[in-house]
Amino acid sequence: MENRVKYKTSFVEKNTDLPFYTETYHYPLASQGSFHSHEFFEIGIALEGSGEHHVDQQKIPLEPGTTYLIPIGTVHSLDTFDSFSIQNLYILPKILPESLGMPMEAYSIFMDFFLNCIMQNQEQPIHLKLEAAQLDAVKHLIFLYQDPPKMLPQLLHAYHKNIFNSLLLLLCEAWIRPSAAQKEQTITRNMKILYLIYENIQQPISDIIEILAQHLDLNPQYLNRLVKQSFHTTLSQLILETKLEKSCQLLVLGGSVTEVGLSLAFYDHSHYTRYFTRYFGISPSEYKKRHGAALI
Repeated sequence: MENRVKYKTSFVEKNTDLPFYTETYHYPLASQGSFHSHEFFEIGIALEGSGEHHVDQQKIPLEPGTTYLIPIGTVHSLDTFDSFSIQNLYILPKILPESLGMPMEAYSIFMDFFLNCIMQNQEQPIHLKLEAAQLDAVKHLIFLYQDPPKMLPQLLHAYHKNIFNSLLLLLCEAWIRPSAAQKEQTITRNMKILYLIYENIQQPISDIIEILAQHLDLNPQYLNRLVKQSFHTTLSQLILETKLEKSCQLLVLGGSVTEVGLSLAFYDHSHYTRYFTRYFGISPSEYKKRHGAALI
């Protein structure tokens, strides 16, 4: 990757307190990438040129409009065959709807995308193809993001957030559309599960399970089976991962590792650090150093 030239849209990465950022990579010449992983969920949208995406022993051709979705910690690499550009979105999916202020009743398509695409991506990384009109819209949004009008910093923050939101909604449209009533009922229940977890994130896992069971009028065993069907993980693990992703936000905002761990009902510093490192591949102190420094 010696010939790689990196063009970064740095506002969100350096200034936001939200769990996302975006950047554009441009590869002027053919190159072979090294395998790597991220402490974020990565979405890559090929803008121009051609290449090949390597993940989970697969080789997926890349052309304009090809989009890949890579779960947290999944190792992958990118080879380019000519001049190539790609837009990367980095997110923490379990707390993103809350952080973007998405009302539960207004974003069923968005949540369907995350629950049926991203959450199931643990089994096999997903690739999808944008139509020409969708890719043109993505490019237009990127242009607006990188060349914003002059405005107050507080307004610029909201401006970038809304564009990022629009990029995600375009991907939702490319992936799936609501259909049967039964499917909509499942989506609504899953959204309630996530939002109840958000609202009680500072409670111990056992207490959150009890709260979920009471609000949904379901016994914990049956609720756990429903979560396995939709999220492909246990209810306890879903709550734990949501706590860990929420902790990233708190670390970046300036909380100490001990403060953050205790505020999210981890037993102690070592308990929190152990689970964080297992999930993200780096320690919370390293995460804070890497991403929190941008806010200083």
